[in-house]
Amino acid sequence: MLEIKVHLNSPVEKILDFKCCHMLNQNLEILVRNRGEKTVRVSSACELVGPSGRLRLECLFPPGGHVIPPGEIVAFYGSFPESLFDPYESVVFRDAEGGEHWAPLRPDR
Repeated sequence: MLEIKVHLNSPVEKILDFKCCHMLNQNLEILVRNRGEKTVRVSSACELVGPSGRLRLECLFPPGGHVIPPGEIVAFYGSFPESLFDPYESVVFRDAEGGEHWAPLRPDR
């Protein structure tokens, strides 16, 4: 089971820009924690889901496939206009076995 937390306008943007990678405008941070007992493989792509359908985001950093052992976390970052998220309610990651892992896009709503 994956626990997914989405942070829009995350403060990590300044860290990625200044201290780490010179990555500008990374206003999206998604933390994916494996709460299960088995290793899970996910790609850096996810989907936003809302009443009008799905929008696939394929440009998260770091790119590619990621192995998440039990108890571990993988962080993904992206740069998107905040208005992009308005019509969506959930985020979904797919694992290598085809399972979908859902989380609210804005848990405080």
